Amino acid sequence: MDKRKESEFPQNGHVVKRPRVEDVTLVSEEDTLSRTSDLIAPNLQMLGHSSEVLVSRFDTSGSKFASGGMDRQILLWNVFGEVSNFGILSGAKGAITDLQWSRDGEVLYNACSDTNLYSWNTNSGQKIRKYKGHAGVVNALDVLRVGSELLASVSDDSTLKVWDSRSRDCIQSIGEKFPLTAVAISQQGTTVYTGGIEGVIKAWDLRTNEVLYTLTEHNDIITSLSLSKDGSTLLSNSMDSTVRTFDVKPFAPSNRHISVYSGAVHGLEHNLLGAAWSGDTRLIAAGSSDRNTYVWSSSSGELKYQLPGHEGCVNHVDFHPTQNIILSCSSDKTMFLGELS
Repeated sequence: MDKRKESEFPQNGHVVKRPRVEDVTLVSEEDTLSRTSDLIAPNLQMLGHSSEVLVSRFDTSGSKFASGGMDRQILLWNVFGEVSNFGILSGAKGAITDLQWSRDGEVLYNACSDTNLYSWNTNSGQKIRKYKGHAGVVNALDVLRVGSELLASVSDDSTLKVWDSRSRDCIQSIGEKFPLTAVAISQQGTTVYTGGIEGVIKAWDLRTNEVLYTLTEHNDIITSLSLSKDGSTLLSNSMDSTVRTFDVKPFAPSNRHISVYSGAVHGLEHNLLGAAWSGDTRLIAAGSSDRNTYVWSSSSGELKYQLPGHEGCVNHVDFHPTQNIILSCSSDKTMFLGELS
């Protein structure tokens, strides 16, 4: 973004260069050459929110990210160079519970505890639309980034709703018996995966409004769902303190469960902790109430990193789309950008 556009936003954040592990410093030219990303420093801590940060996500280019949480504000950040908060999006009447970017990075969508979804122009900072229709907290949303950008959202009102991002109207609604807490939409836009407080994941055929199949390996609230880049594997996180993957190809075996990843835990906060795929799908990460970020090999299940640094529950994680960078946010009101070796 040019400086004129950046100056149109109010700003309130700043960055502290801070290693995740004590005594990790760049001490020689050789160390500098061993860097694995274009970050200005191997680890950066972002300050600016006045309350718990519940979600943070990179845009599709990886040049910026957005963060939001209990203070009802969305902060926009540059990733490279002198990392800075270049804007604030204000106007939601409740906590920011989830964020998703449009495919071109010019529009940001958010779910909110005020029962609405919102879209924002990230160049001007102006609100584009408010999507009204849910009757409870909107816990999660996902975006179909091919063709017309469809939004899928789930709520404490026990409904899955699908929206045309270009209008304010809900174009499809499916009711459930229990509150829904997680959602992911397939690349084709015909299947939506939902999870809720009953601990079951359901695959919905949007053409018929019928359940294609259910995944029942979890035994507590589903806190997040995410599809792999090729759409063949579903990643889930649950308050049973397991992260799991499932084969969601159309003609997969009846037992679709692939792997379980252990270590990250859910605590008394009962926050909807996120899990994420790396851009090349070789790694999986999840936040944890023990203040660490956990990163596993998706193929072997081996724990590759246990990253400290936060002083509160790690609520959400995201991988940079092209570089070895992980983003985390926490109830300690901060975010970390960390370079992976």
